[in-house]
Amino acid sequence: MTSNSGVKPPQLPIDEVPIDPKAEAISIARGQATGQDESNFFAEDAARYKLLHNQQKLGHLGKLWGSSSSAPTNIAGMLLILCIVIVCCSFFPANQTPGLDDLRKWLYGITTTCLGFLFGAKTSSKGE
Repeated sequence: MTSNSGVKPPQLPIDEVPIDPKAEAISIARGQATGQDESNFFAEDAARYKLLHNQQKLGHLGKLWGSSSSAPTNIAGMLLILCIVIVCCSFFPANQTPGLDDLRKWLYGITTTCLGFLFGAKTSSKGE
């Protein structure tokens, strides 16, 4: 290796090389983590792994509805919201027909069935 002037610097043995006084001192700091911090780190990583594994296992419909334990409740909730929206929208047309009244009767039945399922699902899960 040559310097900028093209002159090769002298090769000194390693024990005779001058030490740069402006160089930073090497400080060996002890880690501040505790055993509990390490345990929490691994628990969070395990939870993240389990979540990713479950997401891969669900499939396309599972991503939309949730896992097999929560899918019926999610579907009933979506159906309940959809029925309520359709019933509310059925009051807007100025021309009310008997067919619209029949549609509302069906939607009321579906709505109350969904409500019964949701409340029944909540109370049965408390008993287990």
